[in-house]
Amino acid sequence: MTADPSGKDRTMSKSTESVPYRLKPGSFSSHGRILHFLRGVPRAVRILDVGASTGYLGAALKQSGFQRVCGIERDVACADEARPFYETMAVCDIEQGSPPWGDASFDVVICADVLEHVSEPWQVLRRLSRLVVPDGWVVISLPNIAHWSARLSLLFGRFHYTNSGLMDRGHLRFFTRRTARTLLTESGLSLCKETVTPLPIAHWCQGSVWAPFWRMVEFLDCCLAQFWPALCAYQFVFMSRPSAHGKPMIQESR
Repeated sequence: MTADPSGKDRTMSKSTESVPYRLKPGSFSSHGRILHFLRGVPRAVRILDVGASTGYLGAALKQSGFQRVCGIERDVACADEARPFYETMAVCDIEQGSPPWGDASFDVVICADVLEHVSEPWQVLRRLSRLVVPDGWVVISLPNIAHWSARLSLLFGRFHYTNSGLMDRGHLRFFTRRTARTLLTESGLSLCKETVTPLPIAHWCQGSVWAPFWRMVEFLDCCLAQFWPALCAYQFVFMSRPSAHGKPMIQESR
């Protein structure tokens, strides 16, 4: 299951037997992108964090001033650890049943690094979309299987699963930019805003004396990802609304 670089099974549990999960550092990470987007959202909104794990994203939301944050987590131990950071914590598997909230219960639903870990992401996303108010937001991040590093591996005949990253062994579904967008539209959502993330170099170089240099490399990679997202984006972050209330997309990447 994906760890810091491209996300965990946040629908179920962001922790795994092999790689512990935590908040991805840096403003260019998917978590950083999501938190940046939410700066413009009123602090009184009600947010659902799908796949809360140990609560690190909930803690970051709380630190940002959001108090009405609920979570879903399948793993009982993770849910217990995360509970202090959430108004309500539901222990459930959203692939197997509906969350314990009614329609239009939330202003924002966050699916950060979740949908690649479920067998039927279209069904899961439609189910979650019903929880959003008509003019609310569904925020989604997904890894890009068409990233140049994955293409290069395929060129040499390699398709090896790993404990984290694009080839995380917990990934059940793989998305390109085009198929990720199709997932949104087929699930009844309108894409309003899109951004990208570079290779997670800031995470890889934490604690290194060369960290300032590698952060500059990450910035340059981010510029490249914005210029050529289909090939160079490591992850896509989508801000979407229910289709009836979607507005023209504001592109942050081409």
